[in-house]
Order: sequence, then C-alpha cells, then structure tokens
Amino acid sequence: MKVRVRRYKDQMGSFLMDVDLLEGKSITLLRFMD
Repeated sequence: MKVRVRRYKDQMGSFLMDVDLLEGKSITLLRFMD
C-alpha cells in the first residue's frame, strides 16, 4: 500500500489524501476542517 498526501489550504482548511491499493486501485479521502 502506498499513501500520497497532498496538502493545501483555503478558507475552510482542508487536506486531500490519496491511498493507492493493490492493482492500481485507489481511494481518495477528502476532509474539511472547520
């Protein structure tokens, strides 16, 4: 499993994390912080 974390800030304050699973499958987690 490989985890890529891309961080960015806006007015909400948020981060985007991509988790690469086996066989090229991936899930994307998008979380907003307030």
